[in-house]
Amino acid sequence: MYCQVAISGYDMKYGKQLREIIMDDSYFVCDDERILDINNHPAMILFRYLYNSLERLSIRNTTLYSGNTAIPQDALIKFVRYASPKLNMIMFQLERPEIILMSCK
Repeated sequence: MYCQVAISGYDMKYGKQLREIIMDDSYFVCDDERILDINNHPAMILFRYLYNSLERLSIRNTTLYSGNTAIPQDALIKFVRYASPKLNMIMFQLERPEIILMSCK
């Protein structure tokens, strides 16, 4: 089976209630090269059309359809830096359970 999915998340832009994406071992179409640039274009991130609603994202062993290359680590780092605070907090708590995060409301 084949389904084309863009790494910008454009194909899923109307899924505002989407909280979790698990697309391990998938191929993605790079619909915007700026997503892969960690030094410039901070607003151009992976799944940028959904990152405000996402709580969990798993894209292990994924590759870009063109050239059959892995999504660069820099693009993943860029996503984590600019992703929603909720997603960052969940990931941070999983990686560093000894640290207690407190809200500043």
